[in-house]
Amino acid sequence: MLDDLLRYLGLQEDADGLMWLKSKQNGDIPFSPGLVKAVIDSGKGLRAQADVPASLKRYASPEVRFLFQIVANDDTGIDVDRFDYFRRDTYNAGAQTAYNPMRLVNSARIVEGQIAFPEKEFPNLRLMFQTRFNLFKHVYTHRVSEAINLMVVDALLKADGALRISSMVHNPAMYVHLTDGILDQIAASAAHGWRCMCGDPEPCDKNSESEHFKSMAQARGLVERIRKRDLYQLAFEKVFYNRTLYRDLTRAAKEDGLKNQILEKDSTEKLRRDDFHVDLASIHHGDKENDPMVKVLFFSKDKPDKLLLLPRDTPLPDLDGPFIEYRLRVYARNREHTKDIHAAAKAWLKSLTPGN
Repeated sequence: MLDDLLRYLGLQEDADGLMWLKSKQNGDIPFSPGLVKAVIDSGKGLRAQADVPASLKRYASPEVRFLFQIVANDDTGIDVDRFDYFRRDTYNAGAQTAYNPMRLVNSARIVEGQIAFPEKEFPNLRLMFQTRFNLFKHVYTHRVSEAINLMVVDALLKADGALRISSMVHNPAMYVHLTDGILDQIAASAAHGWRCMCGDPEPCDKNSESEHFKSMAQARGLVERIRKRDLYQLAFEKVFYNRTLYRDLTRAAKEDGLKNQILEKDSTEKLRRDDFHVDLASIHHGDKENDPMVKVLFFSKDKPDKLLLLPRDTPLPDLDGPFIEYRLRVYARNREHTKDIHAAAKAWLKSLTPGN
């Protein structure tokens, strides 16, 4: 049965499938009919029902779809995992949740194998999606948080050649020890010493002229800047709602062409590619440019056992604008370049959208 399940899900040659098989052989996980039933149901979108092996058919039932909607609901975006981190993060940010998650939990019911909510909970659910949008806009992608994230990434990239951080993912014994403490390790490398992992005959940590020695010094400097709050400066920011423009910018960013375009607008001709960082992001309510409420399943008081879907062409209440916004940010790695980067980025964006 296990072989049939892995073959059905296309995991027989996949790392996840091999790890699962090994865990089962070692007795690390129980292999119950309930587990098979749940896993099969999650893979229905990948295989036609007729392709289900005979040994698995009795476990493939649409009645258990709601099991996956409880923790990770990809159908509607409403699950207890989101309830948990919404509440946790609003509390830690000193804010409050505008919606009532326990009211949703207590009023939900299983209708036709899926989780549905009473019609009257529409405003409560609308507030939940608004909470998601606000968290991503004001907390997760806060300009200071983003600046620190960029500096941490730069520090890790600088130290990667010497410490081989990226290769730890292939060594479980090393990977389990890769924590936030890596920043402390980088910061203390000058005082406590460090050992270069590159394998060169001459130790790089003893050679001040080596590339890895200099990179570690730069990484150490970035960590020290973070702790002194000497952060990358937000030189330019633009919020827009043009989907076509966002796609064009995203495509250019993948080819690393955005920096070249901004540099072309630098009137001082002093800026270099390494002087700034361009960040593109999209922030939405849970379903990109669409209203996530359209996917939510409801039931009426008169017919609690029948799913009620909101027609897509029906105007929904409580709409206050687009469900997605696109944001462009340009960060200066050093304060002295902030004004020049701002002027170049502003001129560049104006050339793309002359009417705005």
